[in-house]
Amino acid sequence: TFIFVGGGLFLLCFNIVHVMRAQQRVIDTLHQQFAAFSFAGAACYCCSVNHIDPSTGAAILCDRRCVLGCIIEWFQDVTTFENFVRSELHPHFKNQLGRVGLPYKWLVLASLPWTWYLFDSFASRFRVGDPWSAAFDLILACFTVGPAIIGVNTLLAGMIKVKLSTPARDFALTLTLSFVGFSVFATTIFGWSGIRRITSWWLGALVNGSLSSLITLLIFRGPVKA
Repeated sequence: TFIFVGGGLFLLCFNIVHVMRAQQRVIDTLHQQFAAFSFAGAACYCCSVNHIDPSTGAAILCDRRCVLGCIIEWFQDVTTFENFVRSELHPHFKNQLGRVGLPYKWLVLASLPWTWYLFDSFASRFRVGDPWSAAFDLILACFTVGPAIIGVNTLLAGMIKVKLSTPARDFALTLTLSFVGFSVFATTIFGWSGIRRITSWWLGALVNGSLSSLITLLIFRGPVKA
């Protein structure tokens, strides 16, 4: 059981780090584009084809003119709009993404498959008269353990997100970061299991719940400073 759970947890951590290193690079690009936003530099398909539909040869309207008209109507001039995007819209976007580039509620939803899997355990434990511990496991999995696992590995991915010069070196880096993330949660989960076996289930659950809740609160606490 420990080998199966440990192997599954490590694969989960590896996939999160691999995907989120690429995602963090995309987010960095978005922040750079926000910071240097310019209406004149925004690409427009209609202008790129000289306002002629390539498939029919018919003239098409200029989207840039339509958008420019809306900007003038709402912001009076382009400069005011550009300043709004850089100084107001960008911080709002950053705050929505959160500290790890994924809002907490998204990670709760991402943890639902694990929660559904635990419903099987919940049903069997409910039948033998142990519903409270099963319910506690479900709550932890969905609201603290799942988001914490994804959050920690995403933070690790963001620390060294630059793609290395060779695929082998990049793979080795992802593997190393994954092992660090895996170690954090392997210690927590297997420690909880050990405490549960030696003392009581509730003491183990208290330790696991406290650690995962603390990690979740530290990662997703408050708004992100611009």
